[in-house]
Amino acid sequence: MIKIMGLILIMSAAVAGAIGNSGRTGKIVRVNEGILDLIEYIKNGIIYYRDPIGEMLCTYQNDDLEKYGVLPAISDMPLCDVLAELGLDRCFQRSTFNQIRSFSLRLGKSGIEDQKKNCDILIDSLHKDIEDLRKTLPQKSRMYSSLMILTGLGLVLILI
Repeated sequence: MIKIMGLILIMSAAVAGAIGNSGRTGKIVRVNEGILDLIEYIKNGIIYYRDPIGEMLCTYQNDDLEKYGVLPAISDMPLCDVLAELGLDRCFQRSTFNQIRSFSLRLGKSGIEDQKKNCDILIDSLHKDIEDLRKTLPQKSRMYSSLMILTGLGLVLILI
């Protein structure tokens, strides 16, 4: 009886891991899209309104960034630090996160043209990353889910 319960627990853990993995892949895309939207918002604010960055960020709204805790914290520290503190830095390619770090640390400290150029560079990079994620994440997600379930089945067979 205990052995059967253990086997059921192992398979449940494998299935739960597979389901959790599929949720994580959606989160990665949503965080990338949210940051892209934020950078485009900042760029438009720099070009058209020229409001101070703090005021600009206070009026920005995005459900995904709100859900993951980015927006409440962004007024207190640079974007790169917020993402790192929340563990969301892993949602980005390393090179893109380095661009986010550079962008957020220089935001508001240079002329309008430089800031606009920095926004454009980061926007292009995020567009490419999101396109790549949409192509590769579904395949990787299916592969990881299958591996988790097969590992669970393998453990069950070994323990039988």
